Amino acid sequence: MDSNEDRISPTGSMGVSPEQHLDRRRLLQGIAASSLAAGLVAAENMSVDALPLEQVPNLTGTWSGNEGGVYYIRSVGNLVYWVGMSFDDDGATFTNVFRGTIAAGDNIIVGDWADVPRGNTDNAGTMSLNIVSNTDLQRRTVTGGFSGSEWTR
Repeated sequence: MDSNEDRISPTGSMGVSPEQHLDRRRLLQGIAASSLAAGLVAAENMSVDALPLEQVPNLTGTWSGNEGGVYYIRSVGNLVYWVGMSFDDDGATFTNVFRGTIAAGDNIIVGDWADVPRGNTDNAGTMSLNIVSNTDLQRRTVTGGFSGSEWTR
């Protein structure tokens, strides 16, 4: 029982000293960090046909939907996010989220939406919107049963 193979280290690993355990842990952390960084770089380098940043309209703000919803929109560069909810009951009828990209040259937002459990609806799909102006959005296409079709602020 005096050999390294039979000894249990303080970390509980057979035949591994605390220093070796720490070295392995650092190695695994380095591999994980490298993998994450590589994934982020790959995602950044993916071709996205989007408007140049200087041409992106600022859509951030509170918007009203023609179906009676209120939408809190945030635009970050070419990306557009929102949370939308039924106004009169604070989202109990519906609450949804959206993430889209402003496409180059067309003033069109293309993205995905989904209802979340705050509301009574349980749908999801894709949607494209026309950016008519900084104060008017109109739905072009939709899948999944989304009812709103125009947003103003």
